[in-house]
Amino acid sequence: MESELQALIHMMMTHHATDAHFIFRDSRLTLRFRCPKEMVDDESGMFDGRLLHYLKYIAHLDLGVMSAPQSGSFSRQYQDRRLQFRFACLATHQLQTGVLRLLNLRELTRIEEICQDQDKCRLFHALCRQRHGLALLSGPTGSGKSTTLHALMREAALQHHLQVITLEDPIEITDSSYVQLQVNEKSGFTYEVGIRELLRHDPDIIMIGEVRSVETAHMIVRAALSGHMVFTTVHAKSCAEVFARMREFGIPLLELRQTVTFVSTQRLLLNAAQNGKECIYEILHGDALHRYMEEEKLPPSHLTIEQEITEAWRRGIIASGVLEEEVG
Repeated sequence: MESELQALIHMMMTHHATDAHFIFRDSRLTLRFRCPKEMVDDESGMFDGRLLHYLKYIAHLDLGVMSAPQSGSFSRQYQDRRLQFRFACLATHQLQTGVLRLLNLRELTRIEEICQDQDKCRLFHALCRQRHGLALLSGPTGSGKSTTLHALMREAALQHHLQVITLEDPIEITDSSYVQLQVNEKSGFTYEVGIRELLRHDPDIIMIGEVRSVETAHMIVRAALSGHMVFTTVHAKSCAEVFARMREFGIPLLELRQTVTFVSTQRLLLNAAQNGKECIYEILHGDALHRYMEEEKLPPSHLTIEQEITEAWRRGIIASGVLEEEVG
């Protein structure tokens, strides 16, 4: 099956696909690629259900478990690159589904390469110099949060010579300019354990891949209260929703006021030339952030993510069809 896997990887690279989606039903495998513009169906007919089983095997999943969701990772050589993959699967009595994600397809980047808004870039550059506080980045899956985070960590490490340590599950973008730790739930190295360990290494900046639990949320806030600069991501659709999510994790409003210095949400949208993607950001910081945490009101001058998308379309930054899809 290794030759079929290499053929699949070649197709993903040829299509510039970030993910391959599998559905196995009635002894038939359907395969689709997530490409820059759209989902593309595989019509080669060269793959079958054995490939799905092989992916489970090389990702070190429990082949005897069918009803529970599982995920694992593996790497393969492709031409002159070592590629990292994450494979997640779920089965019911009717079908099996799987998603293969190419983790390090993206090259190391600077914030200017993904954002044309110079005012936003200046805010991000200032954020990289902060020595204490909590930065909460948000957005839906596939919105470029990891790319943004790693661009910021790289700048903090290389340009400001800060000690940066990250804790991720999984490590999506490998960068030798700072220390990256991989969560391993099976061996007991959870987010909670990892945060305790990395605090012993005297970091200037801590980056936690994602707030996934009440325990992680509280430890992140405690790390920020102890005088560290902490970056993390939250699944939320707007800056305002970020605070609602943190409150759902049981974080008191007083602690949010004491720690949070920066909040953003973003979307990764097709650019005007239709040959790549552009990150559009809503950012809440400074006086506007303090006002929102005190009054839960955004100032009239603040642009929501929908308004930022509309403005990006007006300036000719994103494709015309994107506006209706995102804003309506």
